[in-house]
Amino acid sequence: MHIKTSRFFLPLRSVLLAFVLVASAFLLFLGSPDKASAASATIVTHQVVGTQMIQVGQTGSLSVSCASGEQLLSGGFSVYAFEQAAFGVSSYPSAPDTWTVTVDNTGPSYDEITVYVSCLQADYSLGTTIVHAVNPGTGLVTASCPAGSTLIGGGHSGAKSVVTTSAPNGNGWQTDDGTAYAICATQNVTATSLASATFTTPTNSTASGATATCPSGQYASGGGFSGPMTNSTPVYTSVAGSAGGNTNTGWGVGAGVGGPQNTITVCAVCASLPGVVVPTVTPTTPPSPTQITYQVTAQWAGGFSALIKICNISPQPISGWTLQFTFPGDQQVTQGWNGNVSQSGKLVTITSTNYNGLIEPGQCIYLGFNGTWTTSDASPTSFLFDGVPTN
Repeated sequence: MHIKTSRFFLPLRSVLLAFVLVASAFLLFLGSPDKASAASATIVTHQVVGTQMIQVGQTGSLSVSCASGEQLLSGGFSVYAFEQAAFGVSSYPSAPDTWTVTVDNTGPSYDEITVYVSCLQADYSLGTTIVHAVNPGTGLVTASCPAGSTLIGGGHSGAKSVVTTSAPNGNGWQTDDGTAYAICATQNVTATSLASATFTTPTNSTASGATATCPSGQYASGGGFSGPMTNSTPVYTSVAGSAGGNTNTGWGVGAGVGGPQNTITVCAVCASLPGVVVPTVTPTTPPSPTQITYQVTAQWAGGFSALIKICNISPQPISGWTLQFTFPGDQQVTQGWNGNVSQSGKLVTITSTNYNGLIEPGQCIYLGFNGTWTTSDASPTSFLFDGVPTN
């Protein structure tokens, strides 16, 4: 009996051992990451347009946050002011998921704020941290990312009337304003690079700007601008985007109000993240895609100033645009800004510039001109936007 019992249990032990080995391999397979599945990520931009005009001598603030589950990348601003006189602008991360823009309006006219925040929807974490550094004097201050982390964006806040620098500096963010903010990722940033472009500030009331475009396969997680400390021309827009047909592939900056000419450098922090695909924006001309508002902001004997507000009310972005209208009176345009203005008889044609050609859904842009008149300064009431009647 002893021999028979021994012969019975030896095969059973072998079977049990084989079962344990197979089961362990199966569980290990189930528990290991699926290397065939790719990471999924999307960049989303949220924006809010201020409903209140900030009057001269007053301060206004506006914030926009990432949606639940999204991760903050960076933010930007666009401030409308007559003749681009957007003085006293702060643009910074006020919370781990929120971007805030504040304007202390020391300019000659009212301001209107648009604030943007770029967020990442992903099935992985960037492990983002935000660090800041306070300027002890009147020079430059840099907020540096901690060791082991990578800069993806930044901002500034303070009380300067004209901020000349808010840009990447090494693995940190530098500004001549009161406080510098650096947004740093601790994981899943596979590569970063810097892209740049330059433009010269205008000497009159027209605007100028440029876009720094990221290399193929990377997108602008953040961006900013830098110039000489003596620059007296304020930046009125600094935001992710490109007028060339793609979104989040670059960083655009615009400045204007006159003064001595200075060279401004536009900087884009370009990052590669797992699974991110930069969407392509194609031109679209749906029926009545825009809402046009025409307003005479000043009038005197023989002269006037006009403001045009263009709002994209369609669900699709608009890339590159042409606005046309006919003067009812005998007006003649003498000078324009935020658009390339030409006139033939009573017909006025305005085309987009390299910094405001892309209009996102819900976004409004502004342009204007000065002109002369003799017998009538009546406002136009109908417009063609990319050949489509509107208003």
